[in-house]
Amino acid sequence: MERKYIQIVRLTLVMLYLVILAGSVVRMTGSGMGCPDWPKCFGKWIPPSSEDQLPKDYQKTYAEKGIKKTERFASLIEKFGFKEVANELRKEAKHRKPEKFNAAKTWTEYVNRLIGALAGLFVLISTLFAVRFYKTNSNWFWLSLLNLVLIVITAWFGAIVVATNLMPWIITVHMMLAVVLVMNQVNLITKVVRPRFRINVSRGFRFLLFLSVLLTLTQIVFGTQVRQQVDVFSENMGEAYRDNWIYWVMNNGSTFIVHRMLSIALMLLTLLLMYVSGRNRYGTPLLNFVFLFMLVEVALGVTLNYAGMPQFAQPLHLLVGTIIVGMQVYIYKRTQSR
Repeated sequence: MERKYIQIVRLTLVMLYLVILAGSVVRMTGSGMGCPDWPKCFGKWIPPSSEDQLPKDYQKTYAEKGIKKTERFASLIEKFGFKEVANELRKEAKHRKPEKFNAAKTWTEYVNRLIGALAGLFVLISTLFAVRFYKTNSNWFWLSLLNLVLIVITAWFGAIVVATNLMPWIITVHMMLAVVLVMNQVNLITKVVRPRFRINVSRGFRFLLFLSVLLTLTQIVFGTQVRQQVDVFSENMGEAYRDNWIYWVMNNGSTFIVHRMLSIALMLLTLLLMYVSGRNRYGTPLLNFVFLFMLVEVALGVTLNYAGMPQFAQPLHLLVGTIIVGMQVYIYKRTQSR
């Protein structure tokens, strides 16, 4: 039974990474509003393949539904003191343009939702399996349950993303929730697979490991901010000026400059960790793979910068970043201070 649980835990991590990849493909292709409602798509569990299958007033109908959902969400966050944010949501909803049906975007978003639902099923199965080990390994259950709660919240935020017509900061929160899911799943794996295996390191070394995780998370957030700036410029200036606005964001935007400087700092920090680990024979060969993936990440970043943000590089850039933070968390959780 324990072996089956280990397999499920590992497969769940793979599914969570697929969710991040699928979500980034949706963002890359602009398919976020391919399904204007949630959890169904155009009111159906299997979406339509042509506009002829929809009523004539479908654009107005779903636009009105989206405005109502936005108002409910705005009222909710207003109760927590975010009045300005709530008003911004209402203002955006008031000037929102109805989305026209696009079969490719609809099915891209639909596949994304299917992958998310499958990942949720794996998390649920993982939690149910963990109940059997509650008396001997209660932390397995609580970590699995935490991910179950997180994936429900993530799914709810997915509905909010649609209702608010892809508000940038809500997309960022939605994506970061997925990253937290991955981090918690990696933590669970260290508890389930060889739980007693720990590497003795100095406190300073472990602090630097923790710092590298924080810097990578910061990098992911800054990366989403850069992408948001690109989206804003593309909307305001149009595809005819694509090369101009990509060049401006990538070379004049302060957010991108910070993003680029942090990447250099992260690579230097990882090199330092590799040097200290080798000198003290800590036995953390996974750090080498972290640095290798960082080189791939930089190469993808350079491609995005100088090749006009090709679509294939965008989801890979995010996926590699989340793989890096997953490995960093794994190394950190496998170490202990002497």
